[in-house]
Amino acid sequence: MEKHMDLSRLNQRLRNICENGGVEFGPDPTDEEEQVRRFQLALAITQNNIKKTMSQIKQSRSVDMCFLLDATGSMAGHIRGTKDSIKKILNTLVRSQQNQATVEKIRFAVVAYRDLTDSVPLEVSDFSENAEQCIGFLERIAATGGGDVPEDVFGGLEATTKLSWSETAGTRIIFHICDAPCHGNEYHPSYIPDSYPNGDPKGRTEHYLFDQIKKLKIDYYFGEINKSTAQMLIKFAIAYGRTIEHFEVAGIEQIAGSVIQSIATSVERNVENSKLVACPKNLPEVALNPEIPDWSKRPVNVGQFLEFAAPSSIACIIDDKAIKQEHGSSVKVRISESPFAQGAERLAFYALLADFGEHTSGDSPSSDQLMVLKEPKSMNKHDKILDRCNSSCEVQTIAAFLATEFSKSTPSGIEIKFITTKTLVLSQPSSRTMTCEEFMGKDALFVKFTNNLNYTVERRADEMKKCGIEPEALDYITAFSHWTWNATKGFLIVVDLQGCIRKSSGNSKPQIWMTDPAIHCKDVTRYHPTNLGTEGIEEFFSTHQCNRFCKDLIKP
Repeated sequence: MEKHMDLSRLNQRLRNICENGGVEFGPDPTDEEEQVRRFQLALAITQNNIKKTMSQIKQSRSVDMCFLLDATGSMAGHIRGTKDSIKKILNTLVRSQQNQATVEKIRFAVVAYRDLTDSVPLEVSDFSENAEQCIGFLERIAATGGGDVPEDVFGGLEATTKLSWSETAGTRIIFHICDAPCHGNEYHPSYIPDSYPNGDPKGRTEHYLFDQIKKLKIDYYFGEINKSTAQMLIKFAIAYGRTIEHFEVAGIEQIAGSVIQSIATSVERNVENSKLVACPKNLPEVALNPEIPDWSKRPVNVGQFLEFAAPSSIACIIDDKAIKQEHGSSVKVRISESPFAQGAERLAFYALLADFGEHTSGDSPSSDQLMVLKEPKSMNKHDKILDRCNSSCEVQTIAAFLATEFSKSTPSGIEIKFITTKTLVLSQPSSRTMTCEEFMGKDALFVKFTNNLNYTVERRADEMKKCGIEPEALDYITAFSHWTWNATKGFLIVVDLQGCIRKSSGNSKPQIWMTDPAIHCKDVTRYHPTNLGTEGIEEFFSTHQCNRFCKDLIKP
């Protein structure tokens, strides 16, 4: 065991690891032999958690992809477009060397539905890894039937839930393409004639069907051809309990890109959800409200900031020298009742800060300032919320310091910064601990710059260009991760780079303001819950492609 300068700080880390793993830690050890035993116990728990996490990440790249298609007379072109999209999916996400880690395994299924009174109301091809089997099935489908405008959408949805979804597929997707709504006047405009105006004659409801879809942990996407389905989609989203991402596929050439994007989005989300070491996965999602509240109706809370000072050197980070944490004076804050966003393990709330008093960083913010508070989702009885928040702030503080050093050693036309993050401990009217950071604006372009899905990163290059930042900036950002590994002599790496783009003004450089990074470190007792240790470092380099900013950097 390496000698740590501060045993009490080490033991606090070990205690959190053990107790989150359901093992009672007890009082701090008083002799070296017991200290070593506790360290080895915490190390074994963490390594086991990392092993499980890496397995779940791999599982997330196993995809079951179901096409749900309206197969009535007007859909011939879109059936053909779906067939063509399968080849493009394979070439883009599976066979492409550049995207080798996006999808490791994919199975396809097709459910084609028509109307209740059609001679062949439903045709199904269950899941198979043989893409040619799926393509052949699509070639044999005849686009025919359909009497009135609405179709038996519920029959199609029900059939998807009865497919042989694999237990080992960590990503499950339904991509639904249709040009007509389901039966029932409540699902479509009144001008559309409907043979079943009271709804599905078999008594099926969207609530029942989407309950089944949720139980199966399926991501549902929608390909919109015209606006006749808009009313139906609103009701589906209510039953689904979350926003349904929909794509315009009126042109059949739009299908492949839309489906690829949906797969990439789901895989990326599931990989991110898997990266939390020693935390329950698939925590329940909560209702979100994206609107900024009427602050006059929100109560005032009283609390105190805790803020880390910057490390003095890279050597101090490697040697685990304690980073000074400063205590600010009391602060008043109003908090939105509901979160406006959520990630795998935290909820994000709007907050209005007022009456700062002394401000630890020395600047003087306005008397009222809109901020973002992030609160860990409910875990277990052993969860240490303060330690979790402090760990998040420590990671961001270290990343900010390393970004400054990177900019000095590797100048470019853009500037990488990290938003200052503090821990906020509330005491009145109730105890609550959260992290606090600047609100970047409702219209800020939030981008996840680095991940293992090169396809999605390429799309984001276009978004960056709209903000006056050349796509080459992506090379600079990914080089920063590589540089952190070199600068710390292979001890750690800063990854999961995401944030907002701020356009340049005047002669200043455009800036990338990052938030919520992760640090993978050889010392797996640090930087919980996102530290995947050596395995996380190897995961980054397995897909990282060096560019001109990496030319002088060593690669493992």
